Amino acid sequence: FFLQLSYFGTDQSQVGRYLAGQSVSQSRAALLINGALKIPMQFSILFLGVMVYVFYLFAPAPLFFNPVAARRVAAGAHGAQWRGLEQRNAEVERRIAALATSWVRARHDRDAGGQEAAALALTAAENERKELRSTATQVLRADDPGAQTSDTNYVFLRFVVGFLPAGIIGLVLAAIFAASMNSTSSELNALTSTTVVDVVRRLWPPGTLRLSDLALSRLISVGWTLFALGFAEYASRLGSLIEAVNILGSLFYGTILGIFLTAFYLKRVSGPAVFWAALVAEASVLACFHYTRISFLWFNLIGCVIVMLVALALSLRVTPRAPASARS
Repeated sequence: FFLQLSYFGTDQSQVGRYLAGQSVSQSRAALLINGALKIPMQFSILFLGVMVYVFYLFAPAPLFFNPVAARRVAAGAHGAQWRGLEQRNAEVERRIAALATSWVRARHDRDAGGQEAAALALTAAENERKELRSTATQVLRADDPGAQTSDTNYVFLRFVVGFLPAGIIGLVLAAIFAASMNSTSSELNALTSTTVVDVVRRLWPPGTLRLSDLALSRLISVGWTLFALGFAEYASRLGSLIEAVNILGSLFYGTILGIFLTAFYLKRVSGPAVFWAALVAEASVLACFHYTRISFLWFNLIGCVIVMLVALALSLRVTPRAPASARS
C-alpha cells in the first residue's frame, strides 16, 4: 500500500501526467483510471507467469533459459560436463511431464490416492530439476566467473521465441519494445525536468549560464540516458527485474512519501527539520536493507514513519527563521 501510494502520489513520472491535465477533474480521473487499470494488468502479468510455469510442466524446459550463455559454456572447457547435465535434464523433464499428466488424469478420475502419489513424485522430480540447475549455475561460474547466472528474465522470452508462431512473436516483441520506450521516455523526461528545475536553476539562476533551457535539457537527458544504460547492466544481475525495480524503489519511496505527508498533515514542521529527518530516514532504510532481513516492502512504511516522527521531534527544538521581509 505504501509503495503504491508513494509511486502514484509522489513519483515525478506520475505527477507529470497529473500536471498535464487541463483541470483538477481530469487529473483525478487520470489517477483513478490508472489505479483501476493497474489491478487487471498486474493480475494478467502474474497469471501469465503461472501459465508459463504450468506449460513447462508438460513441455521440456531447457537446463538454462539464456541460450547465449548455454551455447558459450557448451563450447568451452566445461562443455562435456554441461552436455552431461543437459542429458540428465532431458530425462528429468520427460519424467516431470509424465507425472504431471498422471496427476491430471488422477484428478479427472477423482482418484485421491493416485493424485497424492503423483503429486509426491512430481515434487521429488522438481527438486531434482532444481538441483540440476544449481549444478549448472556452478558450471557457468566455473567456466566464466563473471557470467550472469540468473536466467529468470529469459523464461518468458524463451517461451515466446520457441513456441509461438512467427507473426505472434513479432507482435509480442513489438509490444515489449513499445512499452519499454514509453516508460523510458517518461522516466528520462521526469529526471531531466527535476534536475533542471530543482537543481541547476537553483544553483545557477536564468542568465548565469550560456545554454538555454532547451539545450541544457538535451544535455542532461543524454547524461541520464548514459547513467540508465550503465545501471541497466547492473540491474540485469539482480534476478527478476520486477522484484529488482520494487526493491530499488522501496529504498527511496518511503522517505519521499514521508516528506509529502509531512507537508500535508504536519503544518508546524519546518523545512530544515524535514531535510534532516529525510536524511535520518534514508540512512535507517539503507541500514535495514544491509543489516536486517526485513522484507523490502516494509521499507516504504519504515521510511515514511521515521521522516514524520523525526521531523515532528526536531520541529519542537528548531525555531524556523522568519522571512526576510518580516525581519526587515
